[in-house]
Amino acid sequence: MGAEAAKRAHDYAWAWFQYHASQRLSSFNFFFVLGGALTAGYLAALNGEYYGLAVALAVVLLIVAVLFWRLDQRNSELVKIGEAYLKESEDKLAGEPGVGNKIRLLSIAENRDSDFRPWPLPSILSSYKQIFRLLFFSVAAFSTFAIVYPVWILLCNSKGDI
Repeated sequence: MGAEAAKRAHDYAWAWFQYHASQRLSSFNFFFVLGGALTAGYLAALNGEYYGLAVALAVVLLIVAVLFWRLDQRNSELVKIGEAYLKESEDKLAGEPGVGNKIRLLSIAENRDSDFRPWPLPSILSSYKQIFRLLFFSVAAFSTFAIVYPVWILLCNSKGDI
């Protein structure tokens, strides 16, 4: 591959990576805005004793968490596609005279034993994938509780316990 074609290929891979990484963060931000609105609506419904509405909002929040988790998985796959080419490009660049291995930024970033990993938790919750999954799971767990709680209140009220 000629130098001009290699540069175009690198620019294309970088644009691909940048677009999908940005899309991933944008969709995550939208998830939190939507999740916050649904949670606020849920709490208002609970406060107003509209338990059916509270359950419906909690179900929607659970569905949203699952759908955004799946969307994030796809965005992560698309980011990894760009990273794969960029790694190859870095490897070729590292072989150029005067460049060296320090240009292998993606490989350094993935290295769990890297000197750049934060202490004291070097490999726990150190990637977007891990943190996003934890947050999606947390919202799904909260949603599950949020579905059960109003039902429990209704059941207890029908028995005269509350």
